[in-house]
Amino acid sequence: MNIEFTIIIATRNGERVLPRTLDGYCGTIRPPVGWKLVIADDGSVDSTSEIARSYGSHLPLQLLALPARGKSHALNSAIDAAEGRYVIFTDDDTIPGMYFLIAWLKAFHARTNYGMFGGSIDLVFEIPPPEWMAESPHTLAALFGERHLPEGPARWDDIFGGNMAIRRELFNQGFRFDESIGPGSGQGNRFGEDSEFCRRVADSGVRCWFAKEPIVQHVVRPHQLTRQAWINRAYLTGRGRAYLMLRRGPFRPPPVLSWGGRLRMLSPLARQRYESLLTYHLSRGFQDECARSSAEQQLGEPAIGSQPVA
Repeated sequence: MNIEFTIIIATRNGERVLPRTLDGYCGTIRPPVGWKLVIADDGSVDSTSEIARSYGSHLPLQLLALPARGKSHALNSAIDAAEGRYVIFTDDDTIPGMYFLIAWLKAFHARTNYGMFGGSIDLVFEIPPPEWMAESPHTLAALFGERHLPEGPARWDDIFGGNMAIRRELFNQGFRFDESIGPGSGQGNRFGEDSEFCRRVADSGVRCWFAKEPIVQHVVRPHQLTRQAWINRAYLTGRGRAYLMLRRGPFRPPPVLSWGGRLRMLSPLARQRYESLLTYHLSRGFQDECARSSAEQQLGEPAIGSQPVA
């Protein structure tokens, strides 16, 4: 059959999570069209590539064994290998629902005048999260990418990289991920490569739609529930927001934590401590990235964003 869409997963050292994800694709209901799964291995030093190859007889899978140059480079390499009219992006630790493939196909056929799509993301915790966290939708979205919205038109920032789709003709126009942002980019791992990409595509006039029915489950591992993990994510997200602002124009900066907010970092209430902690490190990352850009310009080095990406 002719290939209708390609699914892209970038991974690095994903041996612990990838088998569960690929088992999920083996269990999906197959669509009445051809499809393809591209695994872009970003320089893994574990058994990731061997695991991917072992599924070759069960899935229409193509493995790209790449040098370690970051997630965005891996995604761009996989885009070059994509076939069909649409490209779906997801992660190595997100398990597709049984109807994932046919739900995306249904969305594509129903919304032919839209070019960028977001999908639903559930969370699966390997150990129970703190009760206060489980009751905070904003926390779950910010830290782990949970995404539940009504079916309908969407903004670019409604779309999360753990489950999104792009009309492939946009890549033929030159759109690619910015390789100076994202995990493993060599730039301090600024977070936000998916947001940067989605904003740029939407700014070109592409219409966005949120498709509720294509669902993945994002597996949250114990180390992602630690205080240090929250701090790292907030800081790198702050750097990514500053990068977006400096490269693409107005972008709301994170709030600067007041002295009262700093005192709440010592609060006996876990939720207050968490919210103040994240605000502080989000702002710190934002300010550090702005200072870095200013220093580069004073030294006569290329400013952030001086090399345009379509």
